[in-house]
Order: sequence, then C-alpha cells, then structure tokens
Amino acid sequence: MKQWECGVCGYIHKGEEPPDTCPVCGADKSAFTLINGEDDLQEEEIFQETEETDKKVSGLKAKVDQAILDHHLHPISVHIPNGVIPAAVFFLICGSVFGNESLITAAYYNISLVFIFMPVVLYTGYVEWINRYKKAMTGIFKAKIASAGTVAFLSCLLALWKSFSPDASGGFYIILHILMLAAAGIAGHIGGKFVFKN
Repeated sequence: MKQWECGVCGYIHKGEEPPDTCPVCGADKSAFTLINGEDDLQEEEIFQETEETDKKVSGLKAKVDQAILDHHLHPISVHIPNGVIPAAVFFLICGSVFGNESLITAAYYNISLVFIFMPVVLYTGYVEWINRYKKAMTGIFKAKIASAGTVAFLSCLLALWKSFSPDASGGFYIILHILMLAAAGIAGHIGGKFVFKN
C-alpha cells in the first residue's frame, strides 16, 4: 500500500490516494507527497517474482523426488559404490602385496568414482527416508545413515589423500579402505532388509 506524508505536519496516510485534507493539520491534498509507493510496488513485484521462482523450484524438486521414488533410484544408485568399493580394495591389496603401482592407481580411480557418485546415493537415500519411511529414526535407520556417512567421508578422504600424496599406500591407508568396505557392506545389508522385508 502507498504511503503519503503531509508536508506540513508529517502525518502519514496509507492509501492509493492522499486524503483531501490532512486529518491532523487540515492541509489540503496538494501538501502530501508519496514517500514509498514506487518502492513498495517494486518490492511487491520482486516478492511476487521470487515467490513464483520458489514455486517453480519446489515444483521441479517435487518432480525429481517423485521420479526417484517411482523409479527406485536409491537401490539402483547404491549398486555403484557397493560394486566399486570391493574392486578398489581388491586392487589396492593386490597392488600393495605384489608391488604393482598400476593396481594401486586403479584402486584410486575406483575410490574417486565412489566419491563423485556418493552425493547421488545420499540424496536419493534422503528422499526415500523422508517419503517412504517418514523420517523414522530407529536404530536400523541410524545404523544405515551412519554407514552411508562413513562411506561418503572415507571415499572423500581417501580420494583427496591419494590426489595430494600420490605415493599413499601404507597400512593405515589400506585399513581405511577396509573400514569403508565394511561400512558399505553394513549399509547394503540394511538396505536389503528394507527391500526384501526379512
């Protein structure tokens, strides 16, 4: 709504037009000046545009989330890290035992792939948890969330470690890979319970 200020007494009138006379000092309509009408209109237009953009974004998000649920994209997406992590651990152990740098490098590429793909796994899992399981926070969900978080953290740590320290391949480095494999196995086992219901 527009606001008009009386140039005589400072009275503020709200309305589309100023009053014929100021109710405080009696000054006529010509004494009033518009103090925020244009700004308010611009702010209202910006607000409406922002609201429409928010609706479009939330509409798109709802469609993406529904596609995730309809096409079972979380169970599909978890197969990538669950299949790649065992290969990475196998390559790393064989490369370390036999002194084969090519296998150690292959393990690094595999872990990097897991790291890159984990945001998809985590987001699709989050959508399933919110929509299918109503944000349930029982022990089994806590274990699954903790396992997924462990895989995401370790894949990030290991990929970055090898990126900045190309000669990384010692015992602690291997142990972290094995811990990541165990976390992925736990998350996969729990996911299987949800899918197969036993």
